[in-house]
Amino acid sequence: MNSTVATFLRYAAKRLHPLGVRVSADVFGLSATHDLGIGQHPGQISQAVDAIYPMTYPSHYTSGEYNLPDPNAAPGKTVSASLSDFQTQLAGGKAVIIPWLQDFSLGRTYTPADVAAQVTAAREHHTGGFMLWNAAGVYTPQALGSGPPPPLPPLPMPQL
Repeated sequence: MNSTVATFLRYAAKRLHPLGVRVSADVFGLSATHDLGIGQHPGQISQAVDAIYPMTYPSHYTSGEYNLPDPNAAPGKTVSASLSDFQTQLAGGKAVIIPWLQDFSLGRTYTPADVAAQVTAAREHHTGGFMLWNAAGVYTPQALGSGPPPPLPPLPMPQL
């Protein structure tokens, strides 16, 4: 299992890059620091993909993670710490980090400020952007601030 996901992604990239298709993978936020036993090893995966999408939802971290009593109550700090771990794991690789951020309530009610704190963390870490997730499809536009967002870094084109 440890190499299966990365091996498949290398195979997919080898077949898809010649067609001009970028290859990416979603991974659990905890996979940067924990072996989850499901083959999600960001360092290996990042060598095979153009972008990696960690699901950094603060509600999914347990008490004590990142020395926070309740990571869900500190969404900006939680996302920032998770992104730091991913940047360490992916250092020297080609994959762009684009985090999934939590825009839903689980364990406590999320406010626009909670979502905005995660967006700020993603921007401060100079990620390739971010994506919001809410299974109901109800998002918090006021959390994005006013005015145009900062420009995103370009994604590298696959080597053909």
